[in-house]
Amino acid sequence: MLTFFLFLQLISAVDAQNFNKNFASQVAEFADINSGSKNLAGLIKLANKVAPEFKKLGFKTEWNLNKRYLSAVRKPAKPRFTFLLVYHLDTVFEADHAFQKAKIISEKKEGAAVLSGPGVIDDKGGLVLILELLRAFQKLPENEQIEWKVFGAADEETGSELSKSSLIEFAKGATLGLVFEPGWFDEPSNSIRIPMSVGGNAHLYWKVKGIESHAGINFEKGRSAIRALAEHILFFENLTNPKRELYFNVGQITGGTKLNVRPGEAEFRAAIRFRYESDEKFIEKSVEEALEKFQKDGIKIQSELFFRWHPQTIASADLFQKMQKAASELGQRIPEPAVSLARSGSSILAAAGIPTLDAMGPYGSGYHSDKEVLYLSSALPRLRLIEKFLLNEMNTEKIK
Repeated sequence: MLTFFLFLQLISAVDAQNFNKNFASQVAEFADINSGSKNLAGLIKLANKVAPEFKKLGFKTEWNLNKRYLSAVRKPAKPRFTFLLVYHLDTVFEADHAFQKAKIISEKKEGAAVLSGPGVIDDKGGLVLILELLRAFQKLPENEQIEWKVFGAADEETGSELSKSSLIEFAKGATLGLVFEPGWFDEPSNSIRIPMSVGGNAHLYWKVKGIESHAGINFEKGRSAIRALAEHILFFENLTNPKRELYFNVGQITGGTKLNVRPGEAEFRAAIRFRYESDEKFIEKSVEEALEKFQKDGIKIQSELFFRWHPQTIASADLFQKMQKAASELGQRIPEPAVSLARSGSSILAAAGIPTLDAMGPYGSGYHSDKEVLYLSSALPRLRLIEKFLLNEMNTEKIK
């Protein structure tokens, strides 16, 4: 005969299994619609698929293609709180990428089911977790005390240049903001983390002009821009210092015209991420050093260094402590503070003065690659944690 406690455990396991199955199904449904940042037709198709899910929950939605966002709002007669939830619709996988379909696989180490697919964790998993959170609150009387605002950028992976101003306006009056980027599970330390601050981000444009010549007849008279560029790339990438969390990544290269011509032009574009504000001076000096070192023997260089973001505090310390408290009350692992080198909507919200927490989505790995997966077993615990956090918050008078 089953004890009551064991019966509850079995019911809980069945509930979790059903939840994971439904969660995976909806994430896969969204992920199978290509929504690369440049694929406007795909973004429109996805927005048309997502908007009805919010409407079923009593939300009014707005899709703005020019500003690249889908918003959803539900406002009761007398709300006491305004909770802002942020995700993004777009992915780094464009329509011509080979990685297009989601599928269930088993992780070799744990034997647990995971969902593989483009954007399943970044950020379709975050989107579906938001929907599940709203469905859960719909069953609670507290829901009538909450104005819900949900903002989905469709250009987040390219820097939110079009949607940024709309998010700032949309966020006005919010009690708090939760950004549903992938949850942060640090495997080396086996710890759960929440980013309290983010590092800086700079872009470097580097164009080399050499001297064209025939590759067989006048080889010595030419100066290969590609050969010079390769040397310059090594110079910058060798400045990477993991201990300081300073990374130079040359992500794009172009150059040359024909195989029988020594190339007269070549260029690269690089992203530089750094944790410490003091490294901004180091980066500037490194660019100056490279210009002085490499402009010789017929090689000329045009460069442009642009700091897109400076290191910034993004998380509310008060909210972070309350999230830790909620995790403790549920018997979950306590989140630890961390610094992230990845930017998201949290940077925009924090700059706008909204108390914010990031990395609220489920856990996964392999973001921005064809190894991207979502750990399905993480979704329900994350839902319970955020639900508990918000209910606790409704019992406090003020956010610091």
